[in-house]
Order: sequence, then C-alpha cells, then structure tokens
Amino acid sequence: MKETIALRAFFKVATLWNLSQGQCAALLAVTPELIDSWTQGSEIVDSDQLVRISHVLAVYAGLHAIFGDAPISDAWVHAPNTDFGAEAPLERMLSGNIHELEEVREYVDRWNA
Repeated sequence: MKETIALRAFFKVATLWNLSQGQCAALLAVTPELIDSWTQGSEIVDSDQLVRISHVLAVYAGLHAIFGDAPISDAWVHAPNTDFGAEAPLERMLSGNIHELEEVREYVDRWNA
C-alpha cells in the first residue's frame, strides 16, 4: 500500500518536473523497464527506492513551502545553481548516487528552515 502511494506521488512530481522515463529511472537507480512496470501497476519497490522517492518528495514539498504555487517551485530543479557548481540541482540528483539526492534535499531543507 505505501509503495503504491509513494509511486503515485513520485510520478506526479515527475510529471510536474517534466521528467523523462530515463530521468525517473536515474533518480530511483532502476531500469527504464522497471519504471514501465510501475506505471502499469507493479508495486515491487525496495527500501532503497522508497528512500530515493522520499528525497524527491521532500525536495518537491520543500520548494513548494518556500515558493508556494509560483512556477519557480517546479522550475527550480532545472535552473543552474552556483551552489551546485553552476549545475542544475536535477543534474546533481540524476547522478544515480543517493548522496547527491540527500545533498539537494538538505539544501532545500536549510532554505525552508
């Protein structure tokens, strides 16, 4: 059940952030085929994927807490940011390394504090 809710929420954020299937797969460190399986109703999600989903959802929620419903809330992840070496936060998160997801989440959490 929690997997279904987490996946649904993740895919809503992915849509708002205009993420491709490949980007979704990179964020969750899975294959594009598994993304397909999830969009068709499979609920097999391991703990690493749930942690990754929670980081993405926390970034999304934090940005909306900071910016409200302004378009920047969803565009922020795509914009170059000097605090990430002029790289967009999304590019950092797409590395596949969970520590990069944590870094972006912690960055947003600090701004939201």
